[in-house]
Amino acid sequence: MTGLRARTSGLLLIALAAAGAAAAEEQPRRPVSGRTAAVVAAEPRETLESRWCLGLTSGLLAGGDLFQVANDLTVSWTPPAGGATFNAKRFTVTLDEAAVFGLTATRKLTSRGWLRLDLAVGRMDAAALANDSQFVTPVLYDRWNVTQLAASWEQRLTDTRLQPLLLAGASLTGIGATADASDQTVAGLRLGAGMLYRGGPRWSFGIDVADHVQQFVQDGLPEEMDFAPGARYREFGPQHLVTITGRLLAHF
Repeated sequence: MTGLRARTSGLLLIALAAAGAAAAEEQPRRPVSGRTAAVVAAEPRETLESRWCLGLTSGLLAGGDLFQVANDLTVSWTPPAGGATFNAKRFTVTLDEAAVFGLTATRKLTSRGWLRLDLAVGRMDAAALANDSQFVTPVLYDRWNVTQLAASWEQRLTDTRLQPLLLAGASLTGIGATADASDQTVAGLRLGAGMLYRGGPRWSFGIDVADHVQQFVQDGLPEEMDFAPGARYREFGPQHLVTITGRLLAHF
């Protein structure tokens, strides 16, 4: 009889345990509080944002007409660059296209705005377009070693991988020429536009077109070049030096 009671008590304990487990499964789950969710949910990783960019640039530098000398009759003119003497009634000196190379650095100051510094160097030929009233012949007249330093605001228009941009700022252009009268350093305005492609987290590639507007002055040029008596000398301006450059940037 005692064994029967013991078996009955064991069965009752097992039944009570099973009933308790079933009741626990049927109870509604406690809603997860905001604080608990913050602990359980995976926090997004912060992306490392580049604030500095350093790079190399290369491209094309082009100019325009500098000055014109005219005479009533066809006479001989001697270029300061050591070229051959030419005969003409008048000639116009213009800057030819040349390769340009440089360095660039940008610093992010707003969500899409960057402060940009550019240094570029190139060597340009100044050609005399000699006109004897029948033909126009280009003659090497002078050579310019050009150094440009520019500080600009670069405004990127989108946050996408391909970013169009606008440029505005100031430039300083130094000229070292064969003719001493052309040696000078002048300040000017820089305006431009371009496109930047973000190729990866640490590099990008861009193309820019910029116009450097300034006034070059040929101080004492008529006297130094020993122009013919009565020759008329006229300078053009303002001058435009246009650069078309590509740049490869590293991000930090």
